[in-house]
Amino acid sequence: MNYMVSNGQGCWSDIARKAGLQRYGKSCRLRWINYLRPDLKRGAFSPQEEELIINLHSILGNRYSLSLSL
Repeated sequence: MNYMVSNGQGCWSDIARKAGLQRYGKSCRLRWINYLRPDLKRGAFSPQEEELIINLHSILGNRYSLSLSL
């Protein structure tokens, strides 16, 4: 993670190689996106986020991909 913070995102295969990991670049990228990013929010939804989700669902229904673009 320190490498990513200091050098930024680049070629994920190079990152895996330079870090000495026995992983493919794709798995490093997915791990960064889903678990390691410093700006990743964990925990429950805030009341404002919950209200936004409910409002979008009432407008868009189950069309999840449309609500992501808003």
